[in-house]
Amino acid sequence: MTSDELVEALKKVRVIPVIDPKSKEECLSTVSALVAGGATAVEITLRSDVAYLALEAVRAAHPKLIIGAGSVMLPETYDKAKAL
Repeated sequence: MTSDELVEALKKVRVIPVIDPKSKEECLSTVSALVAGGATAVEITLRSDVAYLALEAVRAAHPKLIIGAGSVMLPETYDKAKAL
């Protein structure tokens, strides 16, 4: 997805749920329920190591979902999230 396509897709989103995962399973279950309810975008905060596992699992389970990574304060955090 290009940056222009992303901007256009996000213009259609009314609410972006923010998830602070406590476990990969909890996050995946929550996101799956949100997607079933019509969510097209979510944000997963990267405040713990489990968040990277959750981000990877959500991306694999919902490849068309727009997934934002939150709490990115360092270039290393960005690089790690982007690599997943």
